Amino acid sequence: MGANKRLLGPDEIPTLHLPRLSRNVVPRKPPKVRINLHSLEVSGSKEPDVLSKEVAIQTEVSCTQCCCESKLESLSSEVSELKLKCQERKFSLFNIKGDDSRISFYTGFPSYASLMTCYEFLGPAVHSHI
Repeated sequence: MGANKRLLGPDEIPTLHLPRLSRNVVPRKPPKVRINLHSLEVSGSKEPDVLSKEVAIQTEVSCTQCCCESKLESLSSEVSELKLKCQERKFSLFNIKGDDSRISFYTGFPSYASLMTCYEFLGPAVHSHI
């Protein structure tokens, strides 16, 4: 057994003998001072300190709103670009109709025109059975 290990007696509880934490604990930072907008007075008799805080908050809110609007605009354009990419990568007849080798591979027909001719010929019969 190691030098730091100790055997517990039959009536001892193991959680009471946990090792102590290091004494070099870094103290926590004090919490940020937050302004409660609901507690500010609405009347004209405001202190200059409160007014400056309100102006700072309004400026911060307007800057945040501008940043959010520009971010929203860029993200919505990115979403539309990604939707277009998804449409291009999605497997559909529309995406392979220009490539006869892919039409032949997936359907067995030599070209898109022959596939559509067969589809139009069988179309009414297929729809009546469904």
